[in-house]
Parts: sequence; C-alpha cells; structure tokens
Amino acid sequence: MAAATSAALTAALLAACSSGYRYVKNSSARTYFKVPSAWKLYDQDAISRALSKDQSPEQAAASKSSQWIVAFDGAPRPLLDHVLSEKSRFPMGLALVRALSADERDTFSLASLRNQVNALDDMSATGDVEPLLSKEITRRDGLHGTRLIDNVRQNGVWVTFDQTGLVDSGTRTLYLLVVGCEAHCYLANRKVIDQVVDSWTVKAR
Repeated sequence: MAAATSAALTAALLAACSSGYRYVKNSSARTYFKVPSAWKLYDQDAISRALSKDQSPEQAAASKSSQWIVAFDGAPRPLLDHVLSEKSRFPMGLALVRALSADERDTFSLASLRNQVNALDDMSATGDVEPLLSKEITRRDGLHGTRLIDNVRQNGVWVTFDQTGLVDSGTRTLYLLVVGCEAHCYLANRKVIDQVVDSWTVKAR
C-alpha cells in the first residue's frame, strides 16, 4: 500500500471539527479517527526523521512505502519520545496501517496481533501484564481482530495500553490503533480515550 502524500496527510491533520476534536485520515487506506485538537500530532515524515539514525536509507524508503503511521501526544510539552513509553503522564499513542509481508501472512494470528506493540505473552509470564479487557472483533466485511486493554509494567511503572488491531479477510493489511498513558492517567482520561478509540474507523476495500 502506498503511503499517503505529505500534502494529503497535512490536510487531514488540519481538518478540525467544532467539538474540539480533529480528524486524522488516510484516504487510500479508508481509515480515520479523531483526537482532541490540543493534542500534538506527528506525521509519517516526523516519525521517519526520528528513526533515521536506526535505519538505512533503503530501510526508511521501504518502511514509508509499505505503511502509514501517525503518532500523538496529549502532554502540555509534547515529545515524540513520550509515545509508548513509561514517561507518558498524559494520553499518547499511534495509528498504523501496514502491509503484511508474505512471510507474515503465512503465520499471522490473534497472538501476532496481540503482541504487535508489547510482547504481552512473554511479559505475562513475568507478571508484568494485567489484562483488563479482551474483546474479539468480527465484522461482516471480513475485518477481524481484537480490542485489548492491559496494564503493562515498564521499568517499574504501570502503563495502560488500549490497543485495537484488525486484519482484512486476506490477512494482507494490518490496522492498529494504540492509546494509553500511565495507569492513573488512563483512569483519569478514560472518557476521552474511549472517544478516540470509538472513532477509529476502517472501511473494507
């Protein structure tokens, strides 16, 4: 799947609704969701620049051509480093649409989906995961997956991750939305986080 162009992504990030939320959209992936207008958004180019020291130019180009990713941080002083870390004292997260490789398609399962962000199966064995919700999703259009809410202990800090993952009927494309923050923060912001998660929309091709 080709990545969204910078112009299209910028336009989507700037599209705001009157209720204090703005929509993030990828037209080619038929995927969108909303976040509070005050949250900082990081587009694919910003994320690629942050990862550039760990990737060769070829790896960066391949990643950009096979996926669409945006991240967000609700901190008063936002940083991309807050995303998916124990430093998250305010809601943060990311959305990802990624083409699965041929090798991945051969073995992809609900366990693969479950462990996309954190190695939950391995961490469960060490007592570093507290499951709060596990809901299987099956849609008539063939999209299927799970919504998981877990407390995950990172460097001694409990962080709550709300993860919705879907794959299409042909197991060719992964759709992922993750929102979370430190466990007390998650409880305090549950209403807003639910609104973000509930807005996550994927339309089958």
